[in-house]
Amino acid sequence: MKKYIVKREYYADWGVWDDPVTDFAEIKRLAAEWGKPVSELMEQVDELTDDEVDELTDDEVDESCAEIEDGEPAIINLSNGLGRDYSISEVEDALADARRMWGNNAWDTIVNMMDDETREAVADEFAPCTEADFLQEYLRRAPHDLIIG
Repeated sequence: MKKYIVKREYYADWGVWDDPVTDFAEIKRLAAEWGKPVSELMEQVDELTDDEVDELTDDEVDESCAEIEDGEPAIINLSNGLGRDYSISEVEDALADARRMWGNNAWDTIVNMMDDETREAVADEFAPCTEADFLQEYLRRAPHDLIIG
């Protein structure tokens, strides 16, 4: 899951003096809580690479917050990160909503947005299976959230 760091000039607004690292789910939660568009809050943060997260010192951010959480399944979002996040246990709902949005092209749309290496590994080791089972296994292994749109 990608991590973001709040720009210093916004520390007071966000109340993050000791813990400026966040993730997209928290940004979305705060946008809803504060009644602001997600895009406005995204302008107040910088995306961190894995290397940058590893370089952060204990003085800059609590180490437990800075670690990229291994083993946490990715989510799927069908509306460019702005709508509902579907967890690994909600893939049936995600697929049903995708079919309503894109009809017969739903599965192809989802597959085209997947990380190629991860998708191929799942296909080699897990297929044949249902689309829901494939998507669940993909989300378990995905290096990042699956954001479509």
